[in-house]
Amino acid sequence: MANTNFRRLNRGEIQVLRVIDTNTLGPAFNQNFCPLSQEEMGEYLGCPRREVSRMIVALTHAGYIQPRAGKVRRYALTPRGKGVLTRLDNQ
Repeated sequence: MANTNFRRLNRGEIQVLRVIDTNTLGPAFNQNFCPLSQEEMGEYLGCPRREVSRMIVALTHAGYIQPRAGKVRRYALTPRGKGVLTRLDNQ
């Protein structure tokens, strides 16, 4: 169960949310998940896969992203994660 407490996201976590958001294939491909691996996200962000993995675990526990059931390396933003990006874009 996702933690419903709000916490401050660090810069790296926000960047991971943005990578997942921009690389989500969407309904046109009948897939609302980001197909990038943690290694690919790390290359894009300029940080090691281990750090991306740590941030993904934290974002999942906080309820900002959800992994696709039964699929490795597939992540989607939850409404809460989309809300964070929307608020940042409107600032």
